[in-house]
Amino acid sequence: MRCEDVRLRLDDWVEGNLPAEERRGVVPVVAALRSSLPGTPISIDTTKAEVAAAALDAGANLLNDVWGVGGDDAMARLAAERRVPMIVMHNRTEPRYADLMAELLADLGAALDRARRLGNEPGQLIVDPGFGFGKTPEHNLTVLRELGVLRELGQVRPRLVAVERLERCDHLTVQPDTTGGSQRLV
Repeated sequence: MRCEDVRLRLDDWVEGNLPAEERRGVVPVVAALRSSLPGTPISIDTTKAEVAAAALDAGANLLNDVWGVGGDDAMARLAAERRVPMIVMHNRTEPRYADLMAELLADLGAALDRARRLGNEPGQLIVDPGFGFGKTPEHNLTVLRELGVLRELGQVRPRLVAVERLERCDHLTVQPDTTGGSQRLV
């Protein structure tokens, strides 16, 4: 399957579909990717545990729970049962915060604690601050500047910084760094 084919197949699928519809759109793509790229990690980004399970069966080997701080335990249970890594992403329905970083840390900390209680190994949990998800462009910049505070979540764990919603960051530019580095994001 060519990249263009994958993109077309995924463009036909939109989040919010019923699980059966989402599964029909995702599983063939995951299977084709697994066949074409046998050693490449494949992540399934979904909010639906039954879609995630089908994607794992088709060859995905990593879950991305885009509502990792939500109240549903199904994705964390699935990751624990299958012993696969899980990305725990921060997300909110509205970008309202009294203290952005304190609330982000509290939300992620609670989600990580819940995932561990459900049987996930700490080393299998990947933290994603959720750029563009429940955050304004200004929030995104604050999170980017303050990424180091994720260390407060405890044990050393992988961290993921994924800027998927680029329209939320179109005001950023890369400029030479005058402090000795090569470039900086402003």
